[in-house]
Amino acid sequence: IRGKHPESKIVLMPIFPHGALFSRPCASPALPASLAGVLRQARIFSFLHRGSMVAKRAETAFSPRSAISMHITLATKITLMRVILVPVVVALLYFEGAATCRLAALAFILASVTDWLDGYIARSCHMVSNMGKFLDPLADKVLICSVLIMLVMLGWAPAWVVIVIVSRELIVTGLRTIAIDEGIVLAADRYGKLKTVLQMFASVPLMLHYPLWGVDMHSLGTVLLYLSMVMAVFSCWNYCRGFFAAVKDEQGREAEN
Repeated sequence: IRGKHPESKIVLMPIFPHGALFSRPCASPALPASLAGVLRQARIFSFLHRGSMVAKRAETAFSPRSAISMHITLATKITLMRVILVPVVVALLYFEGAATCRLAALAFILASVTDWLDGYIARSCHMVSNMGKFLDPLADKVLICSVLIMLVMLGWAPAWVVIVIVSRELIVTGLRTIAIDEGIVLAADRYGKLKTVLQMFASVPLMLHYPLWGVDMHSLGTVLLYLSMVMAVFSCWNYCRGFFAAVKDEQGREAEN
């Protein structure tokens, strides 16, 4: 940078690791006041810039987004892996064939095992989190409903049975959402868990479809699917009964207060 005097100049050195800004006059004449002011402003700007960068790093480190990512536990990652397996199963079923159906059944079994594994890890290693409580039942519903819809498309499952099962999932999800808004806890009962197990056991032979080891997989899967539908309807009724009973108790306590 040259000032008003042609024989005077200033060389600005780059910022070194310790953050210092060096300036060195290369000529003996004194610096003009205006040039000295520019230099001071440059030093102040460099200091403020470094301070703003530090503040941005601190803000990013303690932002809500990073806080959420820090709570993605091992159990939650396993749950997310179950969600990732859903398009794999759907794609294999789309290209219908004996080999692809067996691969789809294996992928479905792997996803079903993760349903037990993530819950076991979360309880044994104290990794229970709100994100896991939300994602675990959601992943189950996405997996089961996706497979059943694909089976209907292939003509391997009765459409009305799948409609009943999917409707049950939507009703229970809606009740849980309303219950959370009202401060009511609707815990999963044993009938809902039994329904999920029956659906998983029904989906595997339905996906295999073709006879295997002399067993008619389609007939076996259809029987298990009907049983899971009955259990789905019963568990839905049980959820509705528990919900309205909890709402009635809550209204009674509010009336007493």
